Amino acid sequence: MSWSPSRRRGGGALIALWLLTSTQAGFAQNTPGYPEKVIQWTVQAGETCADVAKAMYGSAARTDLVLRYNRVSCTAGAPLATGLTLVLPAEVTQVPTARITSVNPETRARPAGGGWSQAAPGQPLSSSSAVNTLEEGRAGIRFIDRSRVYLAANTLVVIYGTASQSQVSKSRPARVELNRGELQAGLAALRGGPSTDAVEVDVEGGGRVSAASRDTVLRRKGTRTNVSVFDGKADVKSAGKSVAVPKNFGTRFVDKTPPEPPRPLPPAPAWQGPDPVLVFAPPEGGIVQTRWSPMPKAQSYRIELARDAAFEDLVVREQVPADVTAFRAEQLPPGRYHVRIRGIDTDDFLGIASPARQVEVVASRWARGNGGFADGAIAPGRYAVLTLTPSQDLEMAVADGAFGPVPSKLDFSRIDARELRFRRRSDKTTQSVPLRFEEPSAKIEVAEKPDGLTMTVTFDGLERLDIARDVLPRLRLRRGDQTEEIALARQPDGRFVGFAPAGGEVARIDALDGRGRVLGTLIPEKAPAVELPPVAPEPFVYPRLGATVPYVPMSPRLAMGLLSPTAPNAASLGGLVESDGDPASVAGFVYGSGQIGPIGIDSAIRTRAGLSDRPGDTGGWLGLRYRAWSTVLSEDEGTTIELAPRLALAFPLDDEGPSPQLDPSMMVGGAIGPGTWLVNLGGRFRLGRQGLRQAFVDEGQVYLLGGGSYLALPWLRLVGALDLHLLVPGGTAPVLFRGGLQGGIEMGETFYVSLQGRVSPWNDVGGYGGGQLALGLRGWP
Repeated sequence: MSWSPSRRRGGGALIALWLLTSTQAGFAQNTPGYPEKVIQWTVQAGETCADVAKAMYGSAARTDLVLRYNRVSCTAGAPLATGLTLVLPAEVTQVPTARITSVNPETRARPAGGGWSQAAPGQPLSSSSAVNTLEEGRAGIRFIDRSRVYLAANTLVVIYGTASQSQVSKSRPARVELNRGELQAGLAALRGGPSTDAVEVDVEGGGRVSAASRDTVLRRKGTRTNVSVFDGKADVKSAGKSVAVPKNFGTRFVDKTPPEPPRPLPPAPAWQGPDPVLVFAPPEGGIVQTRWSPMPKAQSYRIELARDAAFEDLVVREQVPADVTAFRAEQLPPGRYHVRIRGIDTDDFLGIASPARQVEVVASRWARGNGGFADGAIAPGRYAVLTLTPSQDLEMAVADGAFGPVPSKLDFSRIDARELRFRRRSDKTTQSVPLRFEEPSAKIEVAEKPDGLTMTVTFDGLERLDIARDVLPRLRLRRGDQTEEIALARQPDGRFVGFAPAGGEVARIDALDGRGRVLGTLIPEKAPAVELPPVAPEPFVYPRLGATVPYVPMSPRLAMGLLSPTAPNAASLGGLVESDGDPASVAGFVYGSGQIGPIGIDSAIRTRAGLSDRPGDTGGWLGLRYRAWSTVLSEDEGTTIELAPRLALAFPLDDEGPSPQLDPSMMVGGAIGPGTWLVNLGGRFRLGRQGLRQAFVDEGQVYLLGGGSYLALPWLRLVGALDLHLLVPGGTAPVLFRGGLQGGIEMGETFYVSLQGRVSPWNDVGGYGGGQLALGLRGWP
């Protein structure tokens, strides 16, 4: 709640208004970012802490509540700054001075007057409590006013700064006292308020540091204290003297001597090599490593690795000698990490941090075959499959291809490039990852027999693979100018055997995989050596687009289906039923299509049952298409585009069949992974006059068909389409717009079943709904 009404110093009207508002809202929920319900109070001219306490809590003695969240001085009778906004508890409560927010092993805490025990996150700290980090310990402490301190290893601090002390003191007491070690102090956020916003730290022996800063570090060794300011500013006092230390400057004092004049801090070390984007993490964890250039006058370096950009959730903090300029962290679990380096000079001043590097450790597992990671590269087996769990902030490209989401699976049998590129979406930083394939080999042995050759093949480098399934090995023989392929059968001992009937001298034998790669070659001694050109991988096979057999409405006015630029090799027969009258109409049909090179053909014949006295549409069509253009946008992802014009002739089979019609159209479609899309745009024109006994067809029409399919399983395809028609009946009849929505499934592979349906809001042309069932055979060469 935030409000600041005008009020008099007595505060009676204010309290009544607050109670009314509080009763309506309730005290069930704390204000976000605070451990209790708070309000805001705007200081009026002449108001003191006692005036505010009296108005809010009924007692001028409760200035401790005024000081709880505000870094102000509550000297008796001294007015506060006019217009200052105070954050006040909504009611009288008791809360701890501070809490431990984070803790690493070997950290202990001691309550006032108590003994030491293991520290824990969330542990409350009252005045005079102490926290001690041991050899491997670190800890973070957050005060109630949201200022914070971080303790390095071997550090002892005592917690002060209770509200009651602040009430009676003429100067604010310190939040903590540093006895030894290193402490990082800072405000959670500089609110742009008065200059009194600061974190006070007392140093054993009499010194004090008042840091109006998010990041100020105190290092105490023996009687010497070094102060480094990396944000805001800090006032350093000792022996009655004070110096103001700005950002990126430092000072020091020994025991009770005055602080030295501020001096520039050591500069940030410079990184070597490119900024990393990711590393791969096998089950045993990932490796993050980096290097930096030596820094003049450095006595050591501090390396910090954290899970957050603020370096509060530290994983590693190490100090290394000046002759060490490389860092390597191993067995890191997957996640995002940040790393930075600081120099420490010969005067023991902690220097400015290098720009933090961000790296993503990506969970990686070899799901098939062998592979490894070394020197920033992937070393996969030729048929290996690597599964990844990437961050949404990463993109990937194959060689010079376009960037896209990082796939969850990399099948290296389908990748012929020599590098992958990864990029962060947030800042477009790119990292190239070389691919160092471990190429397999095949040894071929031949045994001659009277009836032919028995060939035995032994493969090397294909461990953890089902060779028959994953590699699809075969042999290719060359006899003179002729070549033939020989199937291989796996034997119980793991070898593969093939047989070639006698038929001439063999000049060369190659062991191939399923994509045509040569794994091994044997040139028989009796045959002259024949140099064969490198075998190119088998050509890319365009995926089937849309439905194998389209849904074709029974009405001769709408009798056209959504077709693909490449005609599938398929034949089917089936039936239709449509509710275009009472009773419904039933028809049977046969349909076939095929493709030879760029030329495709399709044809259908349909008969209509006489369940009503309306003329039937017994007829058929013959179509010819030419695939004029096609391209593969991504062979790995199966992304294609095709385009083809088509010309079809619809014809009747009896006197009641519809008049002949000419149907020119343009078809375009493509595939994106398991999904496909199609668009047909065309027209249909009646040839000749409409016969009295013939099923009616329009003088002409323009139609637009669009849809696609999705291959959910190797044997299950989902299909859908939208058909739109602008009908021109002829004469004085008005132009009509009709259409419908189609959908269905195809099940099977070589033999298949197709079940599709159509719905429409119009009953006069095609009916409100219909269904089509087809059985067929497809996929021959």
